[in-house]
Amino acid sequence: MISRKKRSLVFIILIGLLLIFTACSKGTEDVGGNADQNDNDKGNDTATNTDVGDGEREKVTIKIAFPLSEEWFDARFGTTDEKLEHIDLEYVPYGGTSEALQEMFAEDIQPDIIVGDYPPIKELKLGYPLDDLAEKHGFDLNRFDPSLLSFMRSLDDEGKVAGFPDGGSFFGLYYNKDVFDALGKEYPDPKVPMTWDEMLDLAREMTVKQGETQYIGLGGGIGVALAQFAPRKTDPDTGEVLLEKNQAFKRYLDLYEQWMNIPGMKDPELPSFAEDQTVAMFIASNNFFSWGFGNPDPEEIEQFDLAPIPVWSDLPTATPAKNAWPMVIANYSEHKDEAFEVLMTYMDPEIQIGMAKSMMLQTPLIDSEILENYASEVPSYEGKNIEAYFFGESAEYEGRQSNWDQYVDIGEAERKIREENMDVVTVLRELAEESDGKIKEAMGAQ
Repeated sequence: MISRKKRSLVFIILIGLLLIFTACSKGTEDVGGNADQNDNDKGNDTATNTDVGDGEREKVTIKIAFPLSEEWFDARFGTTDEKLEHIDLEYVPYGGTSEALQEMFAEDIQPDIIVGDYPPIKELKLGYPLDDLAEKHGFDLNRFDPSLLSFMRSLDDEGKVAGFPDGGSFFGLYYNKDVFDALGKEYPDPKVPMTWDEMLDLAREMTVKQGETQYIGLGGGIGVALAQFAPRKTDPDTGEVLLEKNQAFKRYLDLYEQWMNIPGMKDPELPSFAEDQTVAMFIASNNFFSWGFGNPDPEEIEQFDLAPIPVWSDLPTATPAKNAWPMVIANYSEHKDEAFEVLMTYMDPEIQIGMAKSMMLQTPLIDSEILENYASEVPSYEGKNIEAYFFGESAEYEGRQSNWDQYVDIGEAERKIREENMDVVTVLRELAEESDGKIKEAMGAQ
């Protein structure tokens, strides 16, 4: 582990679909005595940013546990490190799991900031809610995207801000103009999204064979349609499965069933949108023109563009709820104020603009200037309809995340519809029963 201060800043243009994050708590004991300074010590921060000497601030090293490579760490935090003259940032690699954190503590490594999936942090009771520090340092939490802020609050049992979001995600409807031209269809509107019903109608019309070529109207997945409701699968207190009580799940699976009922859509050997050039439309996250196509030159993907993703007719501006890795200050840290300065500096508009230009990360902030710079230094996005990413408002989470949601496998419900031709009502009933059994078993093991 070495300081970032004297290392060159390496920016890489690479991003993938992020995992869907949920918070869980298994009530385990605190680790190695590190977490005995818990949420009750908010009024006893170790204020180490006092002036010394002739007004110079004491030099502090902030260790950051980060679950990706050192190159990614430099790309995310290098500029922040350079900007904070009184703070050095130290990269601490870890595997993003509870076991990885415990291994660090066993080696007497105690990071001040932990970045990654929240369940391991919550399981070990390491988090320090940031509301009081935000007030103390004058940081307006409403600068964050409301959906991301609601997600950060949903991770905490008391609705406090568990951490700062490290980023977020956009989604777009990517389409191939050549396929639209070949089938005599108008391109999707660049500003106004289709409804999901309109999308399915168009997908049916474009899933046809012309000569020797089989075209597919819509490839990939449509899970974003469910995320536009931000539904809770289970009750966080009782573990009750809510699949049959919340109509969002039936509506989504009905949509999925209609999509799968388009002839040819259940074929496991469907062509690739990026490679085969016979798929008309594809829904994917931001930066797909880079990571999905291998970071091509603009002329290699001239026939591709993007439009806003479809919406539900009764939710015409709702886009998928956002989530992100939280950047959490550890409750045992002796440098909470400095750690919070790191987080605040990370959110500096200048730094966020730098990452937006390279598409290193989608900003978690509401800031039009940052979005105006999005992808400006990524050649594959030259001339593309980037504004499509910014349509609408992301759904917000209600209440706290349920630990029991992890036992509800929506992917299995999709599989039964796709591979076993089961009807939606039966699929929901069986999934609810299976999930209830898993949750009761998990409760019994505690």
